[in-house]
Amino acid sequence: MTPNRNHFKTIYGHSLPETEVVTLDKEFRGSKYWHKYTDEQIESLRKLLLYWGKRYSIPLDYDERVWDVWDKALRNKRGVYSHVSVRYDKSDIYPDPRLIEMWKGLTK
Repeated sequence: MTPNRNHFKTIYGHSLPETEVVTLDKEFRGSKYWHKYTDEQIESLRKLLLYWGKRYSIPLDYDERVWDVWDKALRNKRGVYSHVSVRYDKSDIYPDPRLIEMWKGLTK
C-alpha cells in the first residue's frame, strides 16, 4: 500500500481513506501501511481463538516470533500461527497493534 495525498492506493489499485489504514512503526514484509482490521474482525478472531483453544487444547500464548517463519510452526508444535509463520512470501496477516493487544489478553 502506498500513500497518495489524502488516501492510500492498494496493490490492486483501489483507494482507501487514511481512516482505514494502519501505519506500523517499522516495515513488515516490505510495507509500513496496511488495511486496518475492523473491530468486528478482531472480535470475531478473538472468539474463534478462544473456541479453538478450548476445543482442541491449543495454547493461545502470544509470541512475537509468530510474525516470521518460525521453526516451532514448521515442526507442527501446538500454537497459533498463520501463513507468515511458515512462508516468507505470505503477508495475509500483519502485526496490527490492536490484534496483538487482543491476542495477549487471551491468556490473562
